[in-house]
Order: sequence, then structure tokens, then C-alpha cells
Amino acid sequence: MKYLKDFSELSNLLPSGSHASMTPIFTGDEIEMIPDFRIEHVSKEWKQAQEEYIKYHEFYKSAGTTNHFKHEIFSVKEIYQHEFHLKGKILDVGGAQGKLRHFLKGDELNNYVCLDPFPEALEGLGNTPGLFSSYKNLNTPMQFVAAYAEHLPFKDNIFDTIHMRSVLDHFADAKAALLESYRVLKPTGYVLIGLNIKHGVWLQNKPKLSLFARLRRKIYNILFDQGKPPAIRYLTQAEDHVKDWSREELITLVQSCGFKVIKEHRQKPPFGHCLYLLIQK
Repeated sequence: MKYLKDFSELSNLLPSGSHASMTPIFTGDEIEMIPDFRIEHVSKEWKQAQEEYIKYHEFYKSAGTTNHFKHEIFSVKEIYQHEFHLKGKILDVGGAQGKLRHFLKGDELNNYVCLDPFPEALEGLGNTPGLFSSYKNLNTPMQFVAAYAEHLPFKDNIFDTIHMRSVLDHFADAKAALLESYRVLKPTGYVLIGLNIKHGVWLQNKPKLSLFARLRRKIYNILFDQGKPPAIRYLTQAEDHVKDWSREELITLVQSCGFKVIKEHRQKPPFGHCLYLLIQK
């Protein structure tokens, strides 16, 4: 089956004269072509750090069971089903496999665009049954664009909503990325940012680990002893973050880019280190 929409469906979002190279990706059933707008502006060190992050998630994607993914869905259910409702034409920055679509339907699902600088996230997508049995809508073809958040390839004033979950701390230039988001948003459009916050509740007041969490830690310790790279990252938190943001720094940043803060929400324990900001153009 095809997991990606035809590139021609993207044309109404792009400025006239736009040109993309086409990158082939084997999604599991066939080779599909991804429009590639990546501009090589990032440092070698940044790319190496982010590639380690991708390796970790590739391991998680391939080894994850249905229970793992259902726990992942549960951890953000509060956000997308109760606190925030994404509307209109949506750009998911750093969206990887497009798992956000689990919480979308109707026009929002049809108008969803996923942007990520690592199209490798889609490699072998069809060979991950645990992922597909947990996340609905992944078998619906999506529009995927390979590009950097600091250089969005889209027209001005074209999206209603931009989604940035767990990505702002990975950007080579967070301010440039937010200014680009401001440019491509429609007047009064929204950005939803989700981020692990420095000095968050989780760091100040760690709850007692559950039996499941202790067993998971034990498993990762075994993998660590065997020298498995994903486990090393999990345990040591190898530095793939460009910057760890505090709440105050984050609010100052978005306001400096012309946004106003509409809503602030900190997740319930044990995810109290996660802060979500809804900001408006």
C-alpha cells in the first residue's frame, strides 16, 4: 500500500517556481518519492547529534510492542482530546511518521502536512505492526515534506495551525523556526508547542517508580551493559538537545517572534515536566 500522497497535491501550498529534489524511501511495501527541500545550513555536529536521536527512535519503532505505543498514546491523550483541539490546515513540524493523525479526523486529517528533516523516519513504516495496531489513521496516505523548520518551503499565510511537539529543543535556530512559522501561518493562526521544560515538576519532585517503570529500567540497564546505542541514549540522555528551555525563556522567545500566549498547560503527573503553549499570530 502507499503511505504518502502524490507530490502534485502539495502544489497549492508552495510558491510558484518552487523546486524540490525527490528522495526515494522504501516505506515497507514499495519505494515512494518524498519532495526534498532541505537546505544544508546546519553544522556537522548538529546533524550527528540528531542522527543519534533518530537511531533511538528507529529502535523504539521497530522493537516497540502494542503496549508500548498504547502507553505513548495515553501519555498525550490529555493534550489532544481535552486541552487542545487542532483545526484547519495543519503543519506538523518534526512529525516523523505522522502519529499526530491518531487524534485528527475529517478535514483536519485530509489537510494534514508532515514536515521533518529526516525522511528516514518513514523507512520500513509498513513493517511495524505494533505501531499500526495502536495508532489509527497511519494507513491513511499523508503529505510528507523533507525540510528544516528554519526554512519552510511554503507560501505565506497558508496554515491554520502549526504543531511542534518535542522539537523546539532540537532546532538549530529556534527563533528562525518560529519566525518561519509566523510567516506561513494565516492571520490569527495558532502554534501549539509541547516541550520538556528545564526545572520542571518532574525534576523537582520525582514520584516513586511503578513496578513497570522499575522493570523497564532493569531492561535498559541490561541493554546498556551490552553496549546498545539506544539504551545508552535512554540512560544517559546523550545531548541531542540544542538547548533545554525554561518556561520563562520559552515565553520570552515566542513573544520576541510576535506571538501572544493564549493558553499554557502543564501536564498532570507523572508528565509534569511537559509544558504546552498555545500561541497566536
